[in-house]
Amino acid sequence: MGYTVVHSTTHGPSEEGKDVIALDPNGDPVAFQLKRGNVTVSSWRRIKGQIDELVELPIQHPSIAQDSLHEPVLVTTGWIHEQVSRRIGGFNRSWAQRGHRPLRTWAGSQLSAEFKNHTRQFMPQQVPDYHRLLGFMIADGKGLLDKSEFAILLRTLLPLELESTSDRKLDVARAIAAAAVIVEYALAGFDRANNHFARVEAYTMMGCRIQAVATRFNLPAKLWRPTMNLIETALDRSVQLIAAEALDFDVLDQGSPLTEPAVAPYRNALVVGVLSAHGLWDMLGGRSEWFSDRIGQVRTLLGRDCKRIGLPSESFIPPLFLAMLFLKYHGEIKLSNRLCQFLLAHAVLRKEKKPNVRPLWGPYLSRQEAILRDLGKRPERNDREAWEQVTITAWPLILVAARRLMRQDLERLWHAITSLHFTEFVPDKAYHRLLWRFENGIMDQMMVARPQSWQDLRKQAGQGGEVPASLKRDLHWLPYYLLVYPHRFNPGPVLLLDSALSDAT
Repeated sequence: MGYTVVHSTTHGPSEEGKDVIALDPNGDPVAFQLKRGNVTVSSWRRIKGQIDELVELPIQHPSIAQDSLHEPVLVTTGWIHEQVSRRIGGFNRSWAQRGHRPLRTWAGSQLSAEFKNHTRQFMPQQVPDYHRLLGFMIADGKGLLDKSEFAILLRTLLPLELESTSDRKLDVARAIAAAAVIVEYALAGFDRANNHFARVEAYTMMGCRIQAVATRFNLPAKLWRPTMNLIETALDRSVQLIAAEALDFDVLDQGSPLTEPAVAPYRNALVVGVLSAHGLWDMLGGRSEWFSDRIGQVRTLLGRDCKRIGLPSESFIPPLFLAMLFLKYHGEIKLSNRLCQFLLAHAVLRKEKKPNVRPLWGPYLSRQEAILRDLGKRPERNDREAWEQVTITAWPLILVAARRLMRQDLERLWHAITSLHFTEFVPDKAYHRLLWRFENGIMDQMMVARPQSWQDLRKQAGQGGEVPASLKRDLHWLPYYLLVYPHRFNPGPVLLLDSALSDAT
């Protein structure tokens, strides 16, 4: 907007009410106070002292003359209540009588409009959903990635519904390159919070979306592979930062003494999963500049933290499954088998329809919500009943156990297994499996017989299932695909990954 920022606070409390100090396009000083959410009457009472400092106290900065009057501006991402606006008008008259400039306000709707008007010079293409992009940019970035919202943003940047023509291919290729830049803007909040796991998930979803678009429009690799290479480099860097925290500083044992004992097992599971995924990525030909030097440390960390993990929902099975594979192909056979037994027992027994069974929520429930429920949050009415005896992740685990000749373990569980409904959502087109959501498809559901032929089960374990062609070509994407898309934990990608690792070793 033509302003020049001369100071921005880097911590929580504002400095005399001034979060940002700037010079406007005319060179006059302006002081901003930044708030998130709506400014109601009650919130106005809480911040009134900061507003007084913003308006009345002169700017203390070497770039600003001390005798100069500054314009005070209250900025919020939400709306300002009409009663607050009337009060601001009254205070402005009082401030003017005492020689201060009036308080201006920038509310969320104005922010969105200004953002849309002024960021065109920075964006490589028009952004159809500015409001959603702005929401990501200003978020605090401390939580897990809202993958449903991020998937909508990707869908607006890289739509699949356009007609496929020869001219369209070049437009799509340009859109892919531009989307990578726009996504970096969207991840700004996660950057500020050093939330590297959210970035890993975002890069994976971006990579899968590019593969789906490339398949839909039959793009030559030269039109999209350079962007994928950039995404893979960024992903490698993000995991390196996670590894630096987990391995060098052991932050998994640190945190608030009030929340750490409860939260650590869930975080352990996700960190174990992402490090395992990157190890398998490296084994299958993914480019990593650092992982080979730290394999021993990762193996040691997995051996420790796989014993203190949380499993609140089916969405936590893929990261632990990846750890199981990593341990197997790095010599920790006994620990890998114990982890397989652990996952198999939980995936089956916690789906039983019994009053005292702790529920294993379905993979469509966000990981954050699953953690809250595991810690005691009351579920929605009938939500548990909707997922009792219905599972997406158990059947692939059963087939992997059959591959590992774990016949006795399966025999002990088979009575419970025969009561389960094994579900897989099958899209009309194979590449739709790369999407977070698809609209057209069928729900394929089956149950198994009692008794079950061991020979027949072993035969099924060797067959596999449907997998997008791009994942068959770029096998190193399979670990991250399963990590980030837990509802796609189907026999196809699971058994293909197990076979690919066996071939690689």
